[in-house]
Amino acid sequence: MRRSLLAAGFTIEESHLATPNFLRVTIGSQQGYLECGGMHNVRYELAVDGQLAIDLRRKGYTGACPMSVLDILSVELYGRLALPANSNGDDQ
Repeated sequence: MRRSLLAAGFTIEESHLATPNFLRVTIGSQQGYLECGGMHNVRYELAVDGQLAIDLRRKGYTGACPMSVLDILSVELYGRLALPANSNGDDQ
């Protein structure tokens, strides 16, 4: 998961402090297997100020499989959060 988030463009900070902003990743039990990894239901939950802001769910292969479900969800999450490259946040 860490590799997938970094590849999508996220910066990761390790923190064990209680915070109202967090990303929870849940990986369900294995439902199948290929040589590259297992088939799982995966859920990304992003909370902002303690409230669920984004809830993404997919089923797919994890591990070394090309474009694993973790890669796909990380890119999808980053795309939902990222401003366009030429944007400074203003609506001009």
